[in-house]
Amino acid sequence: MGHYRGYTRQDFKQLLDTLGAIKGKFLLSSYPSEMLEKYRSKFGWEQRRFEQHVSVNNKAGNPKVKNGDTDCQLPDLQRTESAVSVLKDIRMMDKLDKWHKEMLDEHGWYLHYVPNDTQAPNHTNCHTHGLFENFGHPDLQICFPLHPDLAHQIIATIVSEIKKGARFEQDRTYLGILENEYPIRLIQAVECGRKVLRALIPDEQGGYSAPMYKEQLTMLNNGMALETLHYDPEDIKTVADVARFFLTAGVEYKLAFHPDTPFEDYVRTDDTRVFTDSQANRLNGVLDKCFELCKARNHDIYEIALGIDSLRRKASIQEGRARPGRGKNNGRSI
Repeated sequence: MGHYRGYTRQDFKQLLDTLGAIKGKFLLSSYPSEMLEKYRSKFGWEQRRFEQHVSVNNKAGNPKVKNGDTDCQLPDLQRTESAVSVLKDIRMMDKLDKWHKEMLDEHGWYLHYVPNDTQAPNHTNCHTHGLFENFGHPDLQICFPLHPDLAHQIIATIVSEIKKGARFEQDRTYLGILENEYPIRLIQAVECGRKVLRALIPDEQGGYSAPMYKEQLTMLNNGMALETLHYDPEDIKTVADVARFFLTAGVEYKLAFHPDTPFEDYVRTDDTRVFTDSQANRLNGVLDKCFELCKARNHDIYEIALGIDSLRRKASIQEGRARPGRGKNNGRSI
């Protein structure tokens, strides 16, 4: 808890001292704590453990943390021992999907706290969803083992400013988010294919020299390919990047992808557009960079596209794909 805003260890100790002195029954909800375990043993309190907790702070209008969940992995079917276990996993995923939708509808964003994530620094991956889609701002991430409530409080402070119109940028340090004017630095990272701003938690001297703090600067990309809408022109640096962009766009949105088709021309089977104007403009800029790089490297962009399409055919993933709109084909030459 230390120098961060919120509930301190001393506050918690005073509460437990008070509970230890009262005569009667009480109900206390808390995360696992060594201090709480000592008091429980001392006074013989009954304790019941629950693995999952979901709540909403309606007064603040902010979604609370969903602890121990990740949206980037499907249920591990290999660890299940029976069909009943599989069904439980599927039902849990359905509940999570419903919870995600409720949080996005009510607040515009939600927070995942994923402990024991081996693909994140300090095995901690606390991240938001919805800021990019609903507020045009990169989502946020913390990779420091804070108490979930404290991590939520820090991120909620940033989100409240984003909702007011503030824009936070990478490689900048901000004051006023942590208590006692400790600085918080934001850097760019990739979390499950999404570009996010990782908030670096400093030590009491405001630095990052100790191993746990320094580790926040590592694992800036967890190895997953960028999602289509997170591409920027500067992400296209090699011919392999061109191929990855074509493959990602085709697979993620089931596009009948062709380099000459502007992204605003892709429509679904019901004639609704796949991409908004702003999304199409962004992706057209990436496509322009693909043409520019292929021309400079003397590579045939159409051969790359045909090769990617051939891979997709072999993988049998073209069913139900979106199709280009009628009557438009802005040809390009390289």
